[in-house]
Amino acid sequence: MSLALALQILLDVFLISGLALLWLQFKRPPKDDPRLSRGLQLLQSKISILEDLSDRTDLQVKQLTGLVEQKARHLQNKIIESEHQLQRIDQSMIKCKEVAEIFQDKIPHQEIIERQSTIHYVKAAQLAHSGKSVEEIASQVDLPRDQIELIAKLNKDQLVFDEKELPEWVKKEFAKETNNDGLIP
Repeated sequence: MSLALALQILLDVFLISGLALLWLQFKRPPKDDPRLSRGLQLLQSKISILEDLSDRTDLQVKQLTGLVEQKARHLQNKIIESEHQLQRIDQSMIKCKEVAEIFQDKIPHQEIIERQSTIHYVKAAQLAHSGKSVEEIASQVDLPRDQIELIAKLNKDQLVFDEKELPEWVKKEFAKETNNDGLIP
């Protein structure tokens, strides 16, 4: 019996130690899968890259917002300046209208337009008579090209008007330009 008892005890010890090892095996956490570890490392590196990009994007957004705000302030200042300029123009227009009303009866508007046209035609004729080309005349006189060509043809060899018979206001207008152009003595 002692041998049987010793064998029984030995078998029980082996059985208990085997159960203890199995129990420890199940209680221990499972080994990490290397693929899972690499995947987690890759995911962590991607997250850190995204965080860095997010920080940079935030910085750029702040800079662009500041730039937009600066441009908006500059634009607002220009708008205010423009409004002041418009007010000055409006005031000038009012004054001009007042002056025009004062002089409206003294010099008719149509006569002023006719005088300006006459001055252009006389100047174009004199330039053509002095030998200027159509292009040169067009650069100095504000008339349509076809009219300048006709005036140049008619006045090239001889003026179709007598300079002595021009109205006094034409002579006075050209007297101002005599020093510059030398057209009318």
